[in-house]
Amino acid sequence: MKDYILKNEYIENKEDVINILEKHNFYITYEGKGKMWDDDKNEMYKYIVEIDDKKFNYFEGLGNAMLDAENTNDKIINALWCILNEINYIYSDLDDFMIENCYEDRAKARKIYNQIMQNKQKMYDIFTSEEIGILTENIQF
Repeated sequence: MKDYILKNEYIENKEDVINILEKHNFYITYEGKGKMWDDDKNEMYKYIVEIDDKKFNYFEGLGNAMLDAENTNDKIINALWCILNEINYIYSDLDDFMIENCYEDRAKARKIYNQIMQNKQKMYDIFTSEEIGILTENIQF
């Protein structure tokens, strides 16, 4: 996020966040409309967020503003918050995940659980544990 100004009012300690983000390259691209992994009905805007060489799917409701030059930073921060929010839940295993999220369909739950675990690994490949903690504490929605 080099040379980016964070306009998002939901970031505390912006200097700490910027110091971490400036170490990495961030990109977001619009991929069209799609369905989030656990939603068979609702179509959403689908984005691909790339942090360094790791890619993440990110979805937003159709009522949100589309990606443009003016909101790129905010979209990246929103996506980062969503990814951090997902990976910071602590599940002991798939059964625990299913109970916590009220899933009855084991195959669907396994797909989502595995994606979250993959995203968690990618985030720890990109950021240190300390950096993830700082980002999690300071990006609040």
